[in-house]
Amino acid sequence: MATIIPFGTTPDGNDVRLFALSNRSGMCVVLSDLGACITRLIVPDAHGSFRDVVLGLDGPKSYRDNSASLGATVGRNANRIGRARFMLDGTEYRLEVNDHSANLHAGSDYWFHRLWEAEVDEIGNAVTFRLDSPDGDQGFPGAVSVGVTFTLTESNEIVVDYDARPSARTVINMTQHSYFNLNGHASGTILDHTLQIDADCFTEVTSELIPTGRILPVDGTALDFRTARRIGDGLGSLDGRIGEFGGYDHNFCLSAATGAVRHAATLEGDRSGIVLEVLTDLPGIQIYTSNVLDETRGKDGKVYGTHEGICLETQFYPDAINKPAWPQPVFSPENPYRSRTVFRFTTR
Repeated sequence: MATIIPFGTTPDGNDVRLFALSNRSGMCVVLSDLGACITRLIVPDAHGSFRDVVLGLDGPKSYRDNSASLGATVGRNANRIGRARFMLDGTEYRLEVNDHSANLHAGSDYWFHRLWEAEVDEIGNAVTFRLDSPDGDQGFPGAVSVGVTFTLTESNEIVVDYDARPSARTVINMTQHSYFNLNGHASGTILDHTLQIDADCFTEVTSELIPTGRILPVDGTALDFRTARRIGDGLGSLDGRIGEFGGYDHNFCLSAATGAVRHAATLEGDRSGIVLEVLTDLPGIQIYTSNVLDETRGKDGKVYGTHEGICLETQFYPDAINKPAWPQPVFSPENPYRSRTVFRFTTR
């Protein structure tokens, strides 16, 4: 069932709406056409109650700022591009430098600051958001017609389907940037959550979080989540510069073959008993433990602090466009971008 709710207006006077999808078990996801963002996610816990398990903001003004990308649909390119430039078909493209010497999430003219067109599918219990990105948008070549569909199933899954059709060869690398806290968005840190990742390797990074080009094994390091373990246990480690970054902000190379939707990671709340499984057809997953989320004013009067959420961002590896040997996020009119990520909720 879908419900449309007025959410106020943007600073420039455009109406913003929320779209609430619910199922028979009482799960509900609330989405905004400003940024195609997930603003609330109510799921049943193991104790017979319901919890809102994503961090969020109050009102369009906050989402128009949203410097932490809470709940956002990120594009054209999620994560970082080193030196804020890349070569494609013999032409160099220069992007905005907005994170040290790099480009992060395609620059400060973010897609999640924009108002998307929305279409509700009552029968499928889904909402599709659409955006037209013109040639040269954010510095990237080619116009792109973008769609992202959120479907809530009766199996307590949120299925996120991306569809981006470019007019010319270009970089497309989208992700969902929700911050999860399975104990509830106002419940403190996620350090006692347990995490498991289907990844034997990770991409080594510099002090500016740009991949060096080396893919290293997780074996024997604090980045080894092949068996579920407490997130907080590795926070001070020197492995992969975890301690230097104040937590995890790392891309894991998923072990199973790219192209088919398969299990990537499992997160479990220590107090709620809520279990989140992430499935994707993409090659990597960026794990970010909200290391610089400090004194961010959120929804319901909550002020969020460091480590109060964790992002599980399915995507191509960061800076892949500058690493030709890696899976490439380059798409064309003949080869449009299509991808699926599933967030599946159960209890234990």
